[in-house]
Amino acid sequence: MRWYLVCPFWLIACSVSPPANWAQGGAPLAMADATWEQTEGDKVTLTKAGEVLFDGDLVFVIDAAGRLFDDDHDPFALVESDGTISGTENEMLGRVGLRNASPPWSEVAWLHVAIDGTVLVFGADGGPVNVGVWRGCDGPAIRTCTLISHLFVLEAMRRRAYVPDYPMMVGTGVWY
Repeated sequence: MRWYLVCPFWLIACSVSPPANWAQGGAPLAMADATWEQTEGDKVTLTKAGEVLFDGDLVFVIDAAGRLFDDDHDPFALVESDGTISGTENEMLGRVGLRNASPPWSEVAWLHVAIDGTVLVFGADGGPVNVGVWRGCDGPAIRTCTLISHLFVLEAMRRRAYVPDYPMMVGTGVWY
């Protein structure tokens, strides 16, 4: 069973209200056919239709108006024009820029997508950890790929908080 199928983060849209400003949308996002090959061997794929797949299974969908839908096409997040990511019930999910993202609990970037597509996550000690490479994510779609990377790393952190005695390295290669 895939981790995202059992995690509350991906399912929060089932019985709650969509983010504020949902109807008018938020930041414009571009789509591309791109793949994030993670260091652990998993693949995250973005399609031109905005579908985000994890090893071939649909996880969520993004539209050009910054709205994110879960795999049942229910709303779960909105990227505001200032880069703030608002979840359902106005939960703060962090901020995303062109190549950097910060977690909900800090204004400091914890993730960077380099020009060559390398995804770096900065640990508590400030040192970067390579968690894979995006291919095909060029031009305006880079912000969308940064957003996707951020959400997957955020989910890995949330999983880590829910599972006692979890190993030091989680699926996306993030060190804790």
